[in-house]
Amino acid sequence: MRKLSLGLLLITLIVLISACDVTVTVTPSEPFPNEEKEAISANSSFDDDPVVEGLRLTSGETIVYKVSVSSSVASNSDVIYFDAGTPSGDGVEVTAYSVSSSNKTTALYGSTDQDWFGLADDPDLNLSSVSAQAVEAQKACSGPCLVVPAPSGKGDAYFRVTAKRNTELTLYVFGTTYSDENEPQNDGRANATIVTRDVDNVLSDQGAIETIDDVDWFESGENVATVKFSASNDALGLRADVYNTAGTKLTTLSDGARYDLPLSEPLQVLQVRVYSQESRAAASADAIYSVEFE
Repeated sequence: MRKLSLGLLLITLIVLISACDVTVTVTPSEPFPNEEKEAISANSSFDDDPVVEGLRLTSGETIVYKVSVSSSVASNSDVIYFDAGTPSGDGVEVTAYSVSSSNKTTALYGSTDQDWFGLADDPDLNLSSVSAQAVEAQKACSGPCLVVPAPSGKGDAYFRVTAKRNTELTLYVFGTTYSDENEPQNDGRANATIVTRDVDNVLSDQGAIETIDDVDWFESGENVATVKFSASNDALGLRADVYNTAGTKLTTLSDGARYDLPLSEPLQVLQVRVYSQESRAAASADAIYSVEFE
């Protein structure tokens, strides 16, 4: 995944949450010039304290947060989390925007619960704000959230918080590395992760679709006859395309499915391409899948 220039990234978070006292003075040339703004900074670790805690909003109330990402956080992070935790874990709309040089905003991604996020025009989101093993320390969201590629350097981002009903918000904003240790190297077929046998002699590996449009490639590394695929989160619509080394697509697997070479075919090295057919992603704890060869 390539890092985005933060000058082109506008994160808007729309959630169920009660008004803030601190307002940042902005000029009409900034995005959301007529809305209340509050300044916060992105933390450097998912273990850090929340940047906003116990914030109460009444239904319909809106705040735009201006988030500063330091050069240190940007350079040491693969992704930035925007996690709007609520007591129920839902009822929050999170929308990410790009911003043009003239400050025109375009909705990119959205989320309405803690299990997944997708493109802003995903019909299952129905956003009110939009017109349009390899996995190590797993991260989970406490409410609707987005995981976006980290910026290439210091800058500001924006996200809006709108109360859809009375609730309490705990907001986490932080930079971190990919939980999927194969990222970003295995985004292309030429750099497919070569799967090795584990301590139980099983030829398998894990990954996670943590960002929109992430694609992961795997290769069996030895001659096999079977591929098995499993995914932890049905909402993401994860799929695994199976290829031979000549680049011929043999089949597409969904969660719990397997593919067996025809008996007339010799054992051979196989490759697998994992992706979300819905253009969705999630925090790593909700985005895990596994690929197994036999």
